[in-house]
Amino acid sequence: MKTQKDELISSQIYQYVFTVFTPTYNRAHTLHRVYESLKAQTYRQFE
Repeated sequence: MKTQKDELISSQIYQYVFTVFTPTYNRAHTLHRVYESLKAQTYRQFE
């Protein structure tokens, strides 16, 4: 018998989220390119 925890885990198996870090130094003027690139991605589960 499945528990509530088992069902929660199985429903979250393929729900990946990833973080995009963009280290820069004196390049604030190029950050818009990073943002535009992220908006163009088909996978939307990033922070």
